[in-house]
Amino acid sequence: MLVTLGTNTTIGAGASTVFTYSPSSVQKIFVKVDDTTGNTAYDHTVNVQLGSMTLVNSASAYGLLGLSMMQGGYISDSFTGEICYQINLGSHIALSNQQLYVTITAGAGQLDGVDVSALINGSSNLPVRLTEYSNDTFAQENAISAIAYSSGRTGVDEVTDTCEIRTDISASSPTFASGNNWYMNSGTIKGSFADYYARMLENPVPMNTSFNYTSSSVDRILCISTMGSNPRERSQARAMANVQRSAY
Repeated sequence: MLVTLGTNTTIGAGASTVFTYSPSSVQKIFVKVDDTTGNTAYDHTVNVQLGSMTLVNSASAYGLLGLSMMQGGYISDSFTGEICYQINLGSHIALSNQQLYVTITAGAGQLDGVDVSALINGSSNLPVRLTEYSNDTFAQENAISAIAYSSGRTGVDEVTDTCEIRTDISASSPTFASGNNWYMNSGTIKGSFADYYARMLENPVPMNTSFNYTSSSVDRILCISTMGSNPRERSQARAMANVQRSAY
């Protein structure tokens, strides 16, 4: 079911607006920002919570746009006057009357018009979370996928710095340029921003994965991981699995 959380909402420079809903479950969030006045539509972050559980950790819109395009979302020709992207969360059951909170925080400029909507009360894959990292050495539990990029919004297609990636069963050190080649060949990628992102990881199953790199160009990695690293998340994941099984 498609629902509207907010339409044409103005968010002042440095301010935040929280969009809420009371779903039985949530699958996707859609965000569209128009900013024809300041041309800084890209300059905001998104935090998504279901109750007290964080699903997206104040990730940059620019990073979320790159992931959205790779997953079949709208292919943008610009991110200044307008930006549009989806946030695919798999499927999360709302337990104990949990509220959905989508917090959008503007950067240095005002956002003229913000639209937020969501797909809720359906079923999809198991629940996932999105985590954007700014540190160059970190470990991600239950990692599925990851893309890398520059917070300065510059191309990474010629960046020959390597990123050491280790899982429980393998390790490699691809360049970000190689990751961009993979990104550009992900099926739906085209247009002005094909050079701006690097696809670095696709695990066949969720695995604990570490990242270690040094680069003057790339300084962000956005990871997708499955839930279930603490008792509350495991309970929520089991509940979602039971709902999916009962649907067949």
